[in-house]
Amino acid sequence: MNQIGILEIFVSLGVPGLALFVFWSIFKAFHWDFPKVPQKWVAPIIIIFMLLTAVITLYALTLWKPVNGNDPSSRQAIEESAENQRLEKKSFSEKVTVTKKVFSREYPITVEGWEAHGTLSVTINYPEIRGHPDNNIQRSINKLLKERAGLFNNHEKEQFDHVSDYDLKSNKNNIISFTFIDHGVYVGAATSVTHSSSLNINLVNGAPFELKDLFRSGYHTFLSDLITEQKLCGPAKAPVYDNQDFYFTESEVVIIYSRGEICARAAGVIEAKVNLDRLSPIINPNGPLYYLIN
Repeated sequence: MNQIGILEIFVSLGVPGLALFVFWSIFKAFHWDFPKVPQKWVAPIIIIFMLLTAVITLYALTLWKPVNGNDPSSRQAIEESAENQRLEKKSFSEKVTVTKKVFSREYPITVEGWEAHGTLSVTINYPEIRGHPDNNIQRSINKLLKERAGLFNNHEKEQFDHVSDYDLKSNKNNIISFTFIDHGVYVGAATSVTHSSSLNINLVNGAPFELKDLFRSGYHTFLSDLITEQKLCGPAKAPVYDNQDFYFTESEVVIIYSRGEICARAAGVIEAKVNLDRLSPIINPNGPLYYLIN
């Protein structure tokens, strides 16, 4: 009998038969010389081998069988898996807490003609997160927070006598959102200044993101119209920039305009609140805002 005929016999036996054919082919190709088995044991050995192979094959098929979405038990397993993933995604926000830290220093005044006034004071209240499951990501986020709060600035060179503070605006669905405000006076200046900024961070990977990451391309006009209709500073059109400061609340995206940016300086910092429902046409389905509200 030729080899093709033998193969057909083995194939008719299914997976165990194919396995037996592979072993037979290897033995024949390499001319392995094993002690001859008594003829009466050949059939039992083949049957035992085929049974063992069948058991292993059935176990493998059971272990890795495809999920049937129409089966009620399978649907329940899928739903439980999805729920576990949802809870896992929520867990970062639920585990992370925010602690207030304080940086306070005095520096000599070096501005010419003002040296006699002694020292200037710098006080920075800044946030520090704790409880993140990944220590590396936690360190990275805390470094971002210190940087945004101004701890790494050259305070002695700036000659800016000021107090800085922060506000935790939102910590939900793995997105944490802060605002920072800095109020003071530069040595020798006639009036005080107020700086405002924000920082929004993905707790999953520790990466910050900007306004442009929330929306589809070409979002500027749509969002600008929503803000302009609020007439925060009269009928003038409100500009929108990719790196615009913003933060989240439970139901809104709040766009921040610094003092004097769109209104008179006397009006201070301006906040434009836009309801999330009105933003649905421009939300990026792969962006952080989509996951925040879903």
